[in-house]
Amino acid sequence: IALHAKFCMRVDEMRAKKHLFRLGMHQEIVLEWLLGPWSRGEPVYVTQTVTALSGGSRPLVSRSPMAIYRSVHQLAEGGWLKLDKFPDERRRKMLLPTKKTERYFALLAECLSEVVLAESGKK
Repeated sequence: IALHAKFCMRVDEMRAKKHLFRLGMHQEIVLEWLLGPWSRGEPVYVTQTVTALSGGSRPLVSRSPMAIYRSVHQLAEGGWLKLDKFPDERRRKMLLPTKKTERYFALLAECLSEVVLAESGKK
């Protein structure tokens, strides 16, 4: 089985064991895209996320900007993201990770580490 398939199976096992809700594919894509700017310490905004994922000649997902916008807000409603409002700009919102998001990425890292170590031990 390919490494990616083993990783996905391990993630599913860990989600079941820890009773974690599985996100929708587009919600996972949003979170995974946000990891880039967050890991570099950059602020990231709702409009920036929508544009990056759905805009331009090579969108990262085949969804409309409104669908991506809804995914972002569903993640916020589910406790996966915090929308930080600016006092002087009501419409501009910065996206921040929550503890739930941090646990999700920790779970992915743990699963990836396990699979890669197991695979490297076979060679």
